[in-house]
Formats: sequence, structure tokens, C-alpha cells
Amino acid sequence: MDELRRSLEGIKQDVKLIQNDLNICAKSADLNMLTKYLSFWEPLNFMTEEGVKQIVKEIIQNRKI
Repeated sequence: MDELRRSLEGIKQDVKLIQNDLNICAKSADLNMLTKYLSFWEPLNFMTEEGVKQIVKEIIQNRKI
């Protein structure tokens, strides 16, 4: 009977650890929201600082001509 109680206590502790881990994990709704914002922002289309500088230089040179 004592061994059964110890086993049950061990299982209870394991379940509590799993619950704590699940509370830390991202929820499906959170991941969906991130996916939505990433597709909206399209980070692959962001420009680098060097790219912007090059475009500005080209615009300035075209206006001088």
C-alpha cells in the first residue's frame, strides 16, 4: 500500500510538472496571431540600410541630371 501511495505521489508531481510546462508554452491562438502579423509585415521585403542609401543616391543623381 505504501508503494502504491509513493507511486501515486510521483504521478501527481509529474502531472504538475507537465501542467506547468504547458502553461509556459505558446497557445495555438498566439502562434496564429504571430503568423498573421508576419505575413502582414512581410519581413523578407524589408530593406537594409545600404539598400536605402543606394536608392537615395540614385534619386539624388537623377534629380541633378
